[in-house]
Amino acid sequence: MKNSAMRFGVCAGAGVGLLVAVVAAGQRAVESQEARKGGVPAVFAGSGSNVAQGFTELVTTSKNGDAVWVYSLQTGHWHKQTIPDGQGRISPTIGTGVVAFRTRTMIFACSSQTGAWDSIEVGELPGQPTVGRSMATLRAGNKIYAFSSETGAWDSVELAEGEVGNLTLGSVAMFETGSKVYAFSPKTGHWAMVDRDKP
Repeated sequence: MKNSAMRFGVCAGAGVGLLVAVVAAGQRAVESQEARKGGVPAVFAGSGSNVAQGFTELVTTSKNGDAVWVYSLQTGHWHKQTIPDGQGRISPTIGTGVVAFRTRTMIFACSSQTGAWDSIEVGELPGQPTVGRSMATLRAGNKIYAFSSETGAWDSVELAEGEVGNLTLGSVAMFETGSKVYAFSPKTGHWAMVDRDKP
């Protein structure tokens, strides 16, 4: 009887441990999938709330949509960005250390590390920023852009006519087209290119 109870306890303990491991793995897979998708759209806390929480920041907007504030864990302050008239609705995406969003003709990003905001004018060209860890990226027309949380600024590269490829985001941003590979470092805040046909 004692042995049966002991075996049952060991099996039950192993079963609970396995269940916890499966749930944790599932949560990690969802978080990883969200990061690959390009950040997490701001979900405002509770009904009636206009504050969204990211990994290292809070985001809130004015009632009439003419200003956005990001609270940074690193700086301990709120950082405001006013939005020009006629730019439409604001839908922030929160990454780790970066918040970015598109308006009608502009892309805005804020660094949680420095508290700096920077914007780029893209006109009516299609494209939404992809937000990840320490950077945001965007392709609009014949340019690729990246924002660094370390510098708090955008940098861009103009592509030659006919250059096509996918802009990917990992520990660095990368764009491969033909023999060229463009890479962006969030540490330096700059793009660099290598042409494998021209060693």
